[in-house]
Amino acid sequence: MSVINRAYSLGLAASVASKARAAVRGLVDQIALWEDRATSRHRLGQIDDWMLKDVGLTRADVARESGKPFWRP
Repeated sequence: MSVINRAYSLGLAASVASKARAAVRGLVDQIALWEDRATSRHRLGQIDDWMLKDVGLTRADVARESGKPFWRP
């Protein structure tokens, strides 16, 4: 294999590896976002009525938000 072909092959491999790292990083970030949403919605459901009133939310607001699946913003 010539030096040019080897350099080209290494460049392609580096490009594929870079894209794979970016895809994995994006997936990890998405999973972390989903986990954060699920946790926040669960905690929202545990807030008492007095605190909800203080922040301007109703039980209906909480039910609507808590009922969403983790993947839905």
